[in-house]
Amino acid sequence: MESFIGLGEILALLIIVSGVTIYFFHKARHLERMAQIERDQLNENESSTVSSYLDIKFGMLMIGLGLGMFVAWIWERIDQASNTEYATYPAFMLFFGGLSLILSYFVARRLSKR
Repeated sequence: MESFIGLGEILALLIIVSGVTIYFFHKARHLERMAQIERDQLNENESSTVSSYLDIKFGMLMIGLGLGMFVAWIWERIDQASNTEYATYPAFMLFFGGLSLILSYFVARRLSKR
């Protein structure tokens, strides 16, 4: 029996959902900054440190997703007997992406103490 959802459809859906999430995140951040400017509460020092930590988070997230795809590819090559390739890629990408976000929290906390 042929499967209904393939790897291409899962990755396309993941890319679309990620794009929409990033768009709304940036839109909300822009609206928040505009409200702070209107109330004269914008502190330039805080915004620069937050954006640098945001760069660390996004960078580590991308590394985690890439590592998850690489480990899923290796897992698929080793375990060819079972038919789990549709669940392997998203599972490893989410696991390593979440792990990298947890690590980025500790890195940002260590940098803020300096």
